[in-house]
Amino acid sequence: MSKRYVPKLSKNLLEMKFMKRSKEKVEIQKSENERELMYDKGVTESMKKIGGQFVTEPSYGPCEELIFGRMSFRGANPEIERLMKDAEIAREEKFTKEVEEKGTISAMEMADRYATLIETMGKKFMTKRQRSVSERRKHGGLKQTGTSNTDTPPRKKRFLKPDDD
Repeated sequence: MSKRYVPKLSKNLLEMKFMKRSKEKVEIQKSENERELMYDKGVTESMKKIGGQFVTEPSYGPCEELIFGRMSFRGANPEIERLMKDAEIAREEKFTKEVEEKGTISAMEMADRYATLIETMGKKFMTKRQRSVSERRKHGGLKQTGTSNTDTPPRKKRFLKPDDD
């Protein structure tokens, strides 16, 4: 199906005084059509519907957090060095603002996290015997036979000599 034909006004007619508003509308529509053609491949229908949630950036530098493009060292180009310092200061200010917005971790929260980390790492390097002892403590100190074994470590099984009968 073809698009509906929209008649265009002639250039001379648009130049007349009483047609100024119409001329502005036509120019705006032309620029919108050109913009749509330019970004047609990059912008999907869902992006058009959602609208304000997407930001188009002409350069990938800010997305990748790249450093200032031109460089100068040891006074070779003082103007560039001044620009580099300004860019570095701006980046540091942005970083400090982000840190302030996120907030910091309290000492108690850090201690809790450290304790759980130590416990987790300790479990990783336990031997089978140590695991069984910790499981018994965790499950109320009961052996499988039903007797309590809270404070005494498990006895080692020793070789029993046969009787000389």
